[in-house]
Amino acid sequence: MKLTAKLTLLFVLLTTLPLSLVGYLAFTNGQRTIHQNTVSLLVSINNLKKANFIDWIENKKDRLSLFAKRPLIVEFSRILVSPGNKNTVEWQNASRKVTDEHFKVSIEGGGGFFELMILRPGDGMIVSSTDERNKFKYREDQPFFKKGREGTYVQNAYYSLSMGQALVTVSTPIKDEKGNLVAVLAGNLNLDEITSIMMQGSGLTRTKETYLVNKFNFMITESRLKPGSLMRRAIYTEGAKKALSGKSGVDQYTDYRGEQVFGAYSWLPEYELAILTEIDVSEAIAPVLAFRNRMITILILVILLVALIGIAVSRTITGPIRKLMTGIEEFGRGVLDKRIDVPSADEIGQLADTFNRMADERKRVEEELQKINKELEGFSYSVSHDLRAPLRAVSGFSNVVLEDYGDQLDDEGKRYLNLIVKNTSKMGNLIDDLLKFSRMGRTDMAFSTVDMKKVAMSACKDMKLVYDDREIEMSLNSLPSIRGDSKLLHQVFSNLISNAMKYTEREEVGKIEIGSKILKDYVTYFVKDNGVGFDMKYVHKLFGVFQRLHSEKDFEGTGVGLALVQKIIHRHGGNVWAEGKVNEGATFFFSLPVKE
Repeated sequence: MKLTAKLTLLFVLLTTLPLSLVGYLAFTNGQRTIHQNTVSLLVSINNLKKANFIDWIENKKDRLSLFAKRPLIVEFSRILVSPGNKNTVEWQNASRKVTDEHFKVSIEGGGGFFELMILRPGDGMIVSSTDERNKFKYREDQPFFKKGREGTYVQNAYYSLSMGQALVTVSTPIKDEKGNLVAVLAGNLNLDEITSIMMQGSGLTRTKETYLVNKFNFMITESRLKPGSLMRRAIYTEGAKKALSGKSGVDQYTDYRGEQVFGAYSWLPEYELAILTEIDVSEAIAPVLAFRNRMITILILVILLVALIGIAVSRTITGPIRKLMTGIEEFGRGVLDKRIDVPSADEIGQLADTFNRMADERKRVEEELQKINKELEGFSYSVSHDLRAPLRAVSGFSNVVLEDYGDQLDDEGKRYLNLIVKNTSKMGNLIDDLLKFSRMGRTDMAFSTVDMKKVAMSACKDMKLVYDDREIEMSLNSLPSIRGDSKLLHQVFSNLISNAMKYTEREEVGKIEIGSKILKDYVTYFVKDNGVGFDMKYVHKLFGVFQRLHSEKDFEGTGVGLALVQKIIHRHGGNVWAEGKVNEGATFFFSLPVKE
């Protein structure tokens, strides 16, 4: 990851992590607070609605009880329940008056009943009713009739098959001045009023509602979220189950619509009803979700802003560093005149100044070193060149003595002269290699695209002519082309292949493999053999001038070939190294940079 990206990421993390933590804590605290407030509100509303319902029912009971004590109601009831009187004028007048002048007036005045009726105390026959369809029907089996003879009674919600609707019936005895039972007065409550009580006020919102459920799990008030539910929708939610089992509390559960809700529930034992107040979880936590969304939006904006600031700030750091890197790369390529212009007075500016001073010093040292190298190369060349004449004289005169005076010399003298000739020849080879090594530093390089496979094949062909008496298996793999001096790279392959052939001479079949490996910025070539190998603890001596790891009597050579390979590869900007094991062969590698 680049430094700009790292610094930008660091800026973003340092800014957003605390903000995210604060936002998370605020969100969780808000969620907890809203939950607590919602629970408190639902319990309050549930208790209030329960009290309102109880007050409303008690009011209807009181109204019906007072209604039953009116003298005219008592008198009319006595006439209506008398046997055999329903066809008399007196009975007809009593029925009409009690219905029109009392019952209907009370209903139309908002008394909370939609039907009022008088039942005969003996058999429960309805002798008077505001609903003509119910006259002369018997209700002797109904609890409101049985209990109504004894006192004011509320028969809780039930479904009347004969009327095809839900009913809550209140009944009370009608007694004469002596306390004798005359009739039973009953009234069916208007459930719309109960629904209205459940729906009105209490801060109703989109999904908040309160409703009543009877012991048979049916709603006895209309649902404002699912109209048409009165006595038609069975409620089997967790809240309803707990309430109908006599418990009170608050829970989160799935309601009758399949929605997750917070619900407060209570049981009204006297009326055998459960009252529930619920609100959708989504609505209850909507404020905290809105807060969360706002925080996410703010966080995204902060991240973008901080990222932009981070990029701007990081560029003030990475810009000078990039200049420094460019200078170092130029410096690494040998451009010693490159200077880094970083005007800032911070550590990076100080580093640039230090680098510029180092480059100046390096240039000075490099110039002195080049001067010394030229003098040394000139000296080496001169010495090597001047040594050749006396060596040729020594060798020549030795051969003349052997040819002209050989018959006058004993065997020991001839051996000495032959040793002189042999060693002068060896010295001549050393001088030739030294001259070649010395000239390598002064030779100009002609760069071009080099077909390395073609070069390696040419070197193999040349070396096979030298070692034509050997059985050698050559394996030539893929060798990518590279930018370089073709003649010098030919020399590299020739030296390495010659080296491999020389050190495999003890093998019945010499095996040499030439191949390559491609890395990102370099191509690595190798020459591998199955020869005598070498001990890796002496690997540092391999590429030194006149350095040998094997004795001359075992393997001929001057010890300059690998040093020459190293010098050529270094001049190409590459590197050279070797790996091997004693009696298990060796592999020589050289890598060259990929240049456009």
